[in-house]
Amino acid sequence: MARDYNELIDQAYEALEETRFQEALDMGREALEADPESAPGHYLCGAALAEMRHAEEAIPYLRLALELDPDYPDARFCLASAQFSICHFTAARHELKKVLKSEKRLADAHYSLGLCLEREGKFAAADESMARAVELAPDRFHAPFRVDRRQFDEIVLKAVALLPSYFRDYLKNIPVLVDDLPTEDLLFSVEPLLDPEIFGLFSGTPLLERSLMDTVPAEPDRIHLFQRNIERYCPGRERLLEEIRVTLLHEIGHAMGLDDEGLDKLGYA
Repeated sequence: MARDYNELIDQAYEALEETRFQEALDMGREALEADPESAPGHYLCGAALAEMRHAEEAIPYLRLALELDPDYPDARFCLASAQFSICHFTAARHELKKVLKSEKRLADAHYSLGLCLEREGKFAAADESMARAVELAPDRFHAPFRVDRRQFDEIVLKAVALLPSYFRDYLKNIPVLVDDLPTEDLLFSVEPLLDPEIFGLFSGTPLLERSLMDTVPAEPDRIHLFQRNIERYCPGRERLLEEIRVTLLHEIGHAMGLDDEGLDKLGYA
């Protein structure tokens, strides 16, 4: 028996909140069959798809939700988040500004605006926006632990010293490059594109692949660490050291040709 439209919408919202994203998507689509002009139905489908990392599919649903109901802050915030995840940073900032005109105390929007401002190199403004998110929701956000590049490099050296000896030895042949954030070229260097908030990246040819090649790899091996992304996750120096250590461990593992499952089997994930 077909379910009532309002019941579908309520249950889809509940599924979304409880991270049952496929169920939310299915119920959202069922609601749209009952009412194709349903702004909540389009929002729920878009939000579920975005949570499942299908931003390209999510965006049309979210835009339709906003066409049907321009005063729908949840849909607009979700649209901005989806745009950010696929590197449409200017578009995301534009939507977040609209959200904050009506929802000045929405901590998530202030935090996400900070992410967009970082991508524009406006680091002071970004930190101010994130500080506002901390002020509004201290139980959910913390201030990033910021250090200068020299201090960060010193912490990287300490993290290297904590690695297993085999990983330390392997790192002698791979430079570690520290940047504030990943460039768009790096983010688009693989398919699907990388998360703009990644902590680190190995670029080059993994050892297992190199051993099968007849020619010299075109790209030199290197490990990238993205300082502001890592700092943003860390409330203090001890956590910063640990996150750098874990990131190096994973990226060296990728250089060896190991995936996360392989690292897990070795007890390093």
